[in-house]
Amino acid sequence: EIPRGNIISISVKADDSATVAVPAASVSASSHWDANQKKIIPGVASSDYISVEEDDESTLPVSVNYVNKGGPYVLDIVVASARVKAQVSEVTISAPSKLNLTQDSGAAFDGADWEKGRKRNGVLRESNPISVTSGNALKFIPTLENSGPLSPIKLKATFSIPGVAPISQIKNIADIASGFEISAPVAAQQIDYFDNTLQIAWSVQYEGCSNWADAGKSSHEIYFTRDNPATPLRQETLFFVSCTGGKGKTGDAEITDGIYGIFQTRQIFGKSDNELLNYWEGQDKGAENAEELLASIPKNGNCEAWSDLFCKALAIQQIDAGMISVAPETSNEVLLIREWEFSDRHFQNPSHPEYHYFLAAKSSLPISDGKARPSTSIPAQGSHGQVMIFPAHYIVSAVGCLYDPSYGTAKVIESPSGEKTYEANSFAGYALPYSLSEGNTLIIRKEDNSKVDTFYAEVYTR
Repeated sequence: EIPRGNIISISVKADDSATVAVPAASVSASSHWDANQKKIIPGVASSDYISVEEDDESTLPVSVNYVNKGGPYVLDIVVASARVKAQVSEVTISAPSKLNLTQDSGAAFDGADWEKGRKRNGVLRESNPISVTSGNALKFIPTLENSGPLSPIKLKATFSIPGVAPISQIKNIADIASGFEISAPVAAQQIDYFDNTLQIAWSVQYEGCSNWADAGKSSHEIYFTRDNPATPLRQETLFFVSCTGGKGKTGDAEITDGIYGIFQTRQIFGKSDNELLNYWEGQDKGAENAEELLASIPKNGNCEAWSDLFCKALAIQQIDAGMISVAPETSNEVLLIREWEFSDRHFQNPSHPEYHYFLAAKSSLPISDGKARPSTSIPAQGSHGQVMIFPAHYIVSAVGCLYDPSYGTAKVIESPSGEKTYEANSFAGYALPYSLSEGNTLIIRKEDNSKVDTFYAEVYTR
């Protein structure tokens, strides 16, 4: 049994002198029988060797004519080919700016950057995600395992890179520890994500053999950032949001809008566990920062967590952003998130002339005069949370605009007119605690599109 793609040298031994006839298609005429060594002596040309290319069994007839034995006799030599036993089992990537990413839980990915046959949570995932600053060369260092009878002398790496013609490199086996290096696959200051689309076809060559035998294929998951990330978080979903949103974009404003576009889908799933990220799922506020939001199971967070996630996604690309607290200007008021149902008729309250409605319970019955009640909330992240009354709400200020990652509403210019537009798109009105003889309630005023009803306080800026 000979590994596929390797050479075969035919030897025939006899007691006396003999003449040997070998099929011309397999062994050239320059081969000859040496009576002293009792074997076929091949010539210089590589065609003197028989190369096994198929995974099957074939018979090579060699006619041996014993002059003094009354021949001729025919000796059938059976040659069976087998797959090459040498395979690349691991690949480690080296780059000046390489970052090893973590699972969303914060746990490290174990092992080499690529391992043949590796599974995570029962699913084949051979590649560990890494991040590299664009514009840097990459070096791939393979580990070659060989359980076959023959030792390869060379290893070839053929790179398949998106948008680049195939690249091949050959090294002697003794030199593969120095790695196979390629120039920057993504230009400097560019953002990209290779979702196992950078692939390497590995092949080996044996001494005396002109062809190459398959030694496996590795594929690599790599995030390319335009600069060194300005956040210590390494959770893979954070890099996924940042790099898929920013891919192909240039300039802070365009990149910011691209990343926010991911939030506007309101369907962000964890890369580690495919869990949907939610906002106030089951009326539970959940996590209060990006790290906890990504790590939690179920993945659930409040507006502070979602705003922090957007800020951190921008920080991956070195874009400054600030978290902003939005609260009613009137003391003790609360925000009413759209949408709300208001009765056609309202009441007059001399002590609070702007408040024309009392809070009513959510119901399918017709609304009573002078009442307002929550309807269906504007879409929010994941579960479209149904909490619609808040004392304040967190949003993000970046590149001169205001963004609301919790709801993914349209961005507005950071200005008085932009703030009015944001309020009109986000708030149905404002409510004030009020005491009645039958108990405490809220009195409500509608959102006034002619003026700014809230104030915007900066919580932090990177």
